[in-house]
Amino acid sequence: SFTITVNPTPSLDPVADQRLCVGQSTTDINFSSNVTGATFNWTNSIPAIGLPAAGSGNIPSFTTTGSGNSNVVARAEANGCLGGIRNFSIIVDPVPVIAPINDVTVCNGTTLNNILIGFPSFSWTNSNPGIGLPASGSGVGMLPAFTAFNNGITPVSATITVTGNSNNPGCFSAPVSFQITVNPSPSVDPVEHQFFCNENPTSVIAFSGQVPGTIYNWTNNNTSIGLAGSGTGNIPSFTPSTTSIN
Repeated sequence: SFTITVNPTPSLDPVADQRLCVGQSTTDINFSSNVTGATFNWTNSIPAIGLPAAGSGNIPSFTTTGSGNSNVVARAEANGCLGGIRNFSIIVDPVPVIAPINDVTVCNGTTLNNILIGFPSFSWTNSNPGIGLPASGSGVGMLPAFTAFNNGITPVSATITVTGNSNNPGCFSAPVSFQITVNPSPSVDPVEHQFFCNENPTSVIAFSGQVPGTIYNWTNNNTSIGLAGSGTGNIPSFTPSTTSIN
C-alpha cells in the first residue's frame, strides 16, 4: 500500500492599493490565503519608494522615501505548490513645492488680479481681511482678483499663507507666506487764497495732510508773478514781480 497526497493550490486574497505622499507611512500589508500555513513572496517594481525590490512574508509599514507608481506582485506557496499571483499598487505622490512669492505693495483702491502662486491648486489664509481679500479660500494658479482697501492714514499689511495641494488630496506643500501692504490715499488739507503786495516777499506756503510722509507737488499757471511753474514740497517765500493775482 502507498498513499498519494494531493495538496491544494493556495490562493492569495485580494490586497488593497495604497496611495500616499513622500514621507508618509504605509499601512501594514498582511497577506492571507485559503491554505493554512501558506507562505508569501513578493516583488516591487520601484524600490525608490522605500520598499525593497523583493521580499517574503507580510510587508510591514514603511516610510516612503521617493515617488512613483509601484506595482507589487505577490504570490502564495504552500506544501511546494505555487498559487496564483496578486497585483496591487503602492502609489507615492511627490510633496508639492511652492516657490517663494514676492511681497506686494499697492495703493488704496488698486485692483490686484495677477498675484501668481506658481502652483496649480492651493489653499490660502489671510491674516487681515480688511485689505479686501477674504480670510481664506482656494484657487488655481493665482489669487482671486480683489480691490485693495485702506481708508486709514498709515499703511496696513496682511500676511498671506499659501499651501499647495497635489493630485492626491492628502499631499500638501510646506506653507509659503508673503505680505500684501496697502498704502493709504494721501490728501492735502485746504489752502487759503494768498494775497501779497508787489515786490514784498511772501510768506512760506506750507502744505499738510493726514497721511504721514506725504510729498506735495504743485504747479503754477502764471509764472509772471515770480513763482516757478512747478515744484515739490512747501512753496518757499518769493518776491512777487507783478500785481497779478494767482
